[in-house]
Amino acid sequence: NIHILHIPEFIPLDVTVSNYLIVAVFAVLAGFYSRLFCFITHSIKHIFQSKIKNEYLQVLVPSIILLGVSMITYAFTKSFKYNGLGGALLSDIIEGKANHVADLMKLLMVAFTFAAGFAGGEVVPLLIVGAGFGMSFASLFSLPVSAFAVLGAISMLSGGTNLPLACFALGLELFGYSEPTLLFLAAALSFLASGTSGIYN
Repeated sequence: NIHILHIPEFIPLDVTVSNYLIVAVFAVLAGFYSRLFCFITHSIKHIFQSKIKNEYLQVLVPSIILLGVSMITYAFTKSFKYNGLGGALLSDIIEGKANHVADLMKLLMVAFTFAAGFAGGEVVPLLIVGAGFGMSFASLFSLPVSAFAVLGAISMLSGGTNLPLACFALGLELFGYSEPTLLFLAAALSFLASGTSGIYN
């Protein structure tokens, strides 16, 4: 099967002083969250590598845990949306239909996937975790969910990859921004707040 990322329609924020301030605070928080994402994923991988000396078991043990987490998640949600590419989950988040712990569940799945040594496909999980964070932030403060889900996706990706200009360009391409100053602000501030941590060495 070929997985295609479908992006639902969203309404971007108006460029106003108040929105600049809100997005600035949000982007800094997203940068801190991307730092936490990287810390958790690297720490879990380090724990397995330091505690388990056998290279085959270093892959097998976190893989079994990942399978267990997947089955427990399915038992509660009746869905495997948290596994794989997660395009359906991203759509649900942008539309405000996802669970408010969607980002944490996806983070947990990604952490054990990396711990097992599986590489590749880091970009979409970062988008999903960031979008989930944006959805929760917007819901908490009665802000437009779809707009902050999109800003969260790009902010998290920028902070997690330390590639703000590439992430800004990706945001323009994926989400079709016609007035991109808030998107650029989010990508830049998240990158600055995330420090030197990242998913890549």
